Amino acid sequence: MEKEAITKYIEKTITELRLRGSSKRTISSYLFFLKPFLESIQNPEIVSIDSVKLYLADLIDRYSNKSRSLAVSSLRFFFKRVVDRPDIFVKLEVPKKEKKLPIVLSTEEVKKLIGSIEHQKSKLIVKMLYSSGLRVSEIVNLTP
Repeated sequence: MEKEAITKYIEKTITELRLRGSSKRTISSYLFFLKPFLESIQNPEIVSIDSVKLYLADLIDRYSNKSRSLAVSSLRFFFKRVVDRPDIFVKLEVPKKEKKLPIVLSTEEVKKLIGSIEHQKSKLIVKMLYSSGLRVSEIVNLTP
């Protein structure tokens, strides 16, 4: 696609995102994935769903599922709000979230952690966190 056309679509996308109240960070993130996509196609108004999927498939080895979800979101926004192509918007699906098991400290590690704390108040807080399963925000808001 020509530079002038890419610039036109990027400006339209920025305008739509700003009208929607998106942050500068969101705009920057969306454009990060949108620019290379626009450079890889001829015309977004006639591009096929297969071309869009090829672009997204190319991201699999380079980015995490979260980043690819952002890429899908940016393209969905582009096709829904800027180009008005609901046929492509509907067919783009966000990848499944990766499920990671949390890292759990062993009993010995917990004892070592609690033993290394000098202040009694801090020690009590860590013991409370460990024994109750409260979140940090919950223990901060705890009242006697």
